[in-house]
Amino acid sequence: MNQEIILKILIAIISSLVMIFLTYIFKRRQLYVATENLYRTSEISNKGVLCEISIFNRGRQIEEDIKVSLDNSLKYELLAFNDSNMSLDKNIIKISRLHKKSKVSVLLLVENGDFTHKQIIQVDSKTEKGKVIKNVEEVPPNLFDLILGFLLLLPFIVVSAWAGYIYKDTSDTKISLDNKIKFIENGEYYVSNENLKLKKMGWLNLIDYEGSKLSKSYFGTEFPIRFLEKKSLEDGRVIFAFELINKTALPFRVSVDIADKSFIQEMENRIQFYNSIDDIQPLSKKLLVTKPINIEKYKKLDFSITTKGTSYDETETIYNLIYKIDQ
Repeated sequence: MNQEIILKILIAIISSLVMIFLTYIFKRRQLYVATENLYRTSEISNKGVLCEISIFNRGRQIEEDIKVSLDNSLKYELLAFNDSNMSLDKNIIKISRLHKKSKVSVLLLVENGDFTHKQIIQVDSKTEKGKVIKNVEEVPPNLFDLILGFLLLLPFIVVSAWAGYIYKDTSDTKISLDNKIKFIENGEYYVSNENLKLKKMGWLNLIDYEGSKLSKSYFGTEFPIRFLEKKSLEDGRVIFAFELINKTALPFRVSVDIADKSFIQEMENRIQFYNSIDDIQPLSKKLLVTKPINIEKYKKLDFSITTKGTSYDETETIYNLIYKIDQ
């Protein structure tokens, strides 16, 4: 048997082994659960802690009948979740289906004791026994994607990523520029058709809000800031009260100032009208009262919201949420 035949046989064997390995990796199931955020203090309960638990399906197969078993010595109450297939049965989180390469999260109120990843007993599905991970950062990526990344040429990845970044940056700039032009031409703040109800309530300039993660927690006429009342003072100025509503799984901060200030006003009145409320915890409300305002001179308020992200959820700031006070 000459060397050419031997080489062909070796190539065929190696190719078969590579294909078997890639097929195994492609079909390999990866089910994980981890505690994402823990809040030791909450306005909801003085005795309990808020805990966000995330379940990851890193595999390429759909997982069904998923059960996350928790320490049964503690008391659990389901507060929020981002998938209609989720439910809580005493100490067991149940998920009917979890699609490939997806993640779902649930926010629990835990009482009668402390909670860490050690209180997660196990996670399993109809066909797979999952793994409890201590930190979200340690959740492994999809193995097939990881290997595929190494098989691709690095220059091609770098060039493609750079081209995609340039294209996205250019597109975002164009959209932003179009909206600014629209603002200048129409003489009013831009609001999309989807948020016309919020516009009727007095809210304007919702471009940044519409594309934010924060907006996904509010629907219809729901909004993180709700007008309550205004009160006239003896000197003719007016103060406004707003309710700050946090429906997300992260704390956030809200600030308010007068809108449409000139550069000189910005320098001279840096704190004259500015006010802020910090550390608005998940699923809680707080009151924000403006400083006295001359409504004959100033017709709009300028709000900003900053969510306090974790290592997994980045911090997000939404500027220039305009509210008309001359309604």
